[in-house]
Amino acid sequence: MSQKDAIITPAEIVNTALSWGHKAIAVTDHGNVQAFPEVMLAYESAEKKAKEKGMLTVLNPAPASVEIKKYLSYVDIITPNETELEILGGKDGLLGAGIQTVITTLGAQGYEIATSEGAKIYPCIKVKAVDTTAAGD
Repeated sequence: MSQKDAIITPAEIVNTALSWGHKAIAVTDHGNVQAFPEVMLAYESAEKKAKEKGMLTVLNPAPASVEIKKYLSYVDIITPNETELEILGGKDGLLGAGIQTVITTLGAQGYEIATSEGAKIYPCIKVKAVDTTAAGD
């Protein structure tokens, strides 16, 4: 099977989610975008098709790239960390692009939820880390 044959189409993603009764779609892992431009196209198409079907769309822009800006108009909620937020134009830039909610992860400080009505920072739940393998930020 070639790499091209292994790619799931955006229509398959959206139709499967809808057939399972889901009302939202989340797109994440842009790690292969620069190596495989077709991955970016698939993400864009999935977000667009989901919006056309009336689904809520959530995007985790990790790792962030300015290329992601091309399809922010299809995103309802975005979850960048502070570095990704800066790369994508900041909270005001994302809200101005039509994103309804920006949830910025702030590491040990918690997270910020921002909408056009304002922003609020929420603290993290403190835990004792036992194993941080694959924990992200």
